[in-house]
Amino acid sequence: MATAGELFWRQGYAATGVTEIITQARATSGSFYHFFSTKDELLVEVVESVADRIEEQVLAPAETRAVEPAGRVDILIDAYRRTAVDRAGGYGLPIGALVGELGAGSRRATSVIADLYDAVVARVATWIGGPARRPIAGLIVAALEGAATMARARGSAEPVDRCAEQLHRMIDPTVGADDGRDDGWRPRPAQPPSAGDWKAW
Repeated sequence: MATAGELFWRQGYAATGVTEIITQARATSGSFYHFFSTKDELLVEVVESVADRIEEQVLAPAETRAVEPAGRVDILIDAYRRTAVDRAGGYGLPIGALVGELGAGSRRATSVIADLYDAVVARVATWIGGPARRPIAGLIVAALEGAATMARARGSAEPVDRCAEQLHRMIDPTVGADDGRDDGWRPRPAQPPSAGDWKAW
């Protein structure tokens, strides 16, 4: 499963054959077909494992390393940035990297991906104030997914950096979730672009 996940994210699902997975994993065809009837079956298992991977490598560390909502979102942004152009650097982000090439026969896998999107959006919503902030959380995740896809096409993390700048201009990170006023996230007035890179917020 780990080998298949890395290959699917690095070179695409259609371009990855069962023989290549078996060879890279140093397994045998007998062991493969003992657990999986088809490559599609393996894909579903891999996608389901992505939820655990994102939890362990992105979401939980964000909550451990940062208290403020903006700090947690910054860690999520950084995770997208690091994996946007490095397909071998950890599969799972962008979450929908495989969706475009999956056909009607992969409905189970696309359904699992949709559920994973919902789970990540819900988690980000808890960071920025709870269910009422879910639309903003959805915007954050959708923007990062799109920017990461653009970054892969360009071979540059610049789209993710520009997306991050816009997200922080749109959302005011200066009001903490526990300040007694509200959840702390609200639209920001339009501002001219600031100098410096996205890490200088």
